[in-house]
Parts: sequence; structure tokens; C-alpha cells
Amino acid sequence: MKINNIDYYWQKSKYSCGPTVLKMVFEYLGKRFSRKRLAKLCKANPKSGTSHKDMANVARNAGFNYFAKSNANLKDLLYFLDKKLPVIVNYKSLKTNEGHYSVVKGFDKKNEEIILADPSYGPDYHIAWKTFSKRWHNENNTSKKWFLAVFEGEDLN
Repeated sequence: MKINNIDYYWQKSKYSCGPTVLKMVFEYLGKRFSRKRLAKLCKANPKSGTSHKDMANVARNAGFNYFAKSNANLKDLLYFLDKKLPVIVNYKSLKTNEGHYSVVKGFDKKNEEIILADPSYGPDYHIAWKTFSKRWHNENNTSKKWFLAVFEGEDLN
């Protein structure tokens, strides 16, 4: 299962992954924002990047509804993917070992891989589920298995 029609963007600075993934998800849902504007709205900064709370607030202020959850699991992600909704996650990057936002756009059941539109590593970045699951936390390991699903309308039924 994979969502194919997500416009992909590379992040322009080390700390702009948050605004960049919001841009991808917002455009998928039909609203356009510049990365610069989203970075300002998210209060993204070189020292701490972007907080989960600011990401959710920007989604709400842009007119979307959202569902955020910590201590999630694969079943939670698949629920939104089944509804053709990409999901934003924060995980510890394999390459930099730092906290990093990405967009979950699919799951390959045969190979047990999560498929990301990752603003630093490419539009179809595959990671083994077991590896991703162990790294699905922020840089300081204070927020584990967090995701943000952004959507339009009152509910998902």
C-alpha cells in the first residue's frame, strides 16, 4: 500500500524538515504554503528544529483537523494510510542520528518496510519496519512513537 501523488520537496536547511513535511502534506490536501512561511509559523530554529505541538498548531491554524498520538504502532499508521492520508512521524535519522521529521506514505507488507517521503533522503525512502520502530522517537528519546495525521472535515468516517 502506497500513496503515490504526494509532491516531494527537499529540505533546504538542517532544521527545516518539520516545515518541509507540513508543506508536502498540506499540498497533498490542497493548500499551498511556502516553506519559509511554514518555518516561521512552526517557529523552526537551528537549535531545536520544530516541536510536535507547533506542527499540530500550524495544521489547525491552516484550517485542518489533526490527530496526534504518542506510543503508536504500525496498526495506527496503517489506519490512516488505508484512508489515503499520509502521516508525519518524528524518528532518529539513520544517517545523522538526530531527530528528523518525515512523511509515511506507504508500507510494503512483503518486505516489511515503511516507505517515507523523507525531506532529506528522497521521495521513496524505504526502511525495514523493525529498524524504524526502534528509532521512532525524537532525538532525546522523550517522545516515543509519535505521529501526526492531518485531514479535512469533521472526522474520518
